[in-house]
Amino acid sequence: MRIINCKDWTPLNGMVLQEEALNAIKQKGNISVVAGPGAGKTELLAQKAGYLFETEECKPPHKILAISFKVDAARNLGERVKKRYGQAYFSRFESRTFDSFSKSLLDQFILALPEKYRPKIDYDIINKESELNELVKSYITESNPYFPNWQNEYTPSVFYKKMIEDKLPHHLIENDLYSWLVVKSWSVLIKGKQNLKSSLTFPMITMLADYLLRENPLILKAIRATYTHVFLDEFQDTTYHQYSLLKTIFMDTNVSVTAVGDHKQRIMGWAGALKDAFKTFNRRF
Repeated sequence: MRIINCKDWTPLNGMVLQEEALNAIKQKGNISVVAGPGAGKTELLAQKAGYLFETEECKPPHKILAISFKVDAARNLGERVKKRYGQAYFSRFESRTFDSFSKSLLDQFILALPEKYRPKIDYDIINKESELNELVKSYITESNPYFPNWQNEYTPSVFYKKMIEDKLPHHLIENDLYSWLVVKSWSVLIKGKQNLKSSLTFPMITMLADYLLRENPLILKAIRATYTHVFLDEFQDTTYHQYSLLKTIFMDTNVSVTAVGDHKQRIMGWAGALKDAFKTFNRRF
């Protein structure tokens, strides 16, 4: 392992970077990088990881957390860091998808959740909207005096969106069909019912992770102390509940956040992605 002064650092193997990329790698604090397809955004993050390790901007035992939207992107970034900088640095480079990161938080600290929102440890994963809709129809047996035929009065796509709109804890408004349905659905899915185990969607997992950290400042402090830097790849597809978790953990802290992506490649609007992720990031971070 080589330790290098920040001013003297250069990429390995004689790789030449454009001045803008080199500035983005060496800049301290929070930064957003917007670039088009094939511009080398993944390579920029791999080189920035090397810079932070080799200059000890990220000193042992601290880590760098890299969050990507897709599994392949997370694996690719991790492999690049390992190939260029070896196992010693790679062991302190945590490359995950957002779903994986959220699930790791929930699984590790699940007992810190308030009992009302605490699923069973062996909860199942719901991957499809259609599956969620079938569970709701099958296991919510209560009647609502304002909506006696609620099974035929709600729109599944609207319901799915409402399930992930509000932060926890929920506040029941009985004469609002979707408020009532969301509260009842969370209760059934969290605790299970009859032959249904605790069952969660990945957006629910992220919301639960966010909630438990807001409720437990000591856990939040420990997570912040683990990482010196966070990389956010494909940031244009970050959803509102994922962004909420990011804010809870890393906004207004000493952890430096680098957001990378291309707003023209935003493809997850249907799943609740931020409308203008980079403008939002630059304003808040």
